[in-house]
Amino acid sequence: MLATLFAVVDPAAAARATTAGNATAVTRSGDTFTVATSGGAAARIQLARADIFRIWLSPNGAFTNDPAGSDLAVTTAFGSVGATLSDAGTYWRIDTGAIALRINKTPLTFALYRADNTTLLWAESQLTSWTTSQTTQYLNRGTDEQRPSHPRS
Repeated sequence: MLATLFAVVDPAAAARATTAGNATAVTRSGDTFTVATSGGAAARIQLARADIFRIWLSPNGAFTNDPAGSDLAVTTAFGSVGATLSDAGTYWRIDTGAIALRINKTPLTFALYRADNTTLLWAESQLTSWTTSQTTQYLNRGTDEQRPSHPRS
């Protein structure tokens, strides 16, 4: 099940928003992948299972304090995933046997595919951005997802 996030963005705040820039490198430690960026931010992909992962963005590149703690999931480690990392030119790809996560390099955006790496599940439609008070991520709506309903007057 995919969820679509909607955010009301203050145009003035959006103008002051910062983005990560381009992805410059990916390092790996077990089932955790860290993406360095040209803007000094970093993204971390933590694989909990072949079909469960978390993307964490750090504007300053440091991952010292997890703001979500255990609020996202009680169990976050189910054993080694055995993922592979490959460089496909314009993106790096993490394959788990269940999914293919693309880390687009220029600029840094993410897209999730089924294991066949051709069936798109979701993709960022704009750069993830942040201000001192909010982070905004834009996802393309899938063809089978409902449009938001509006109250009738």
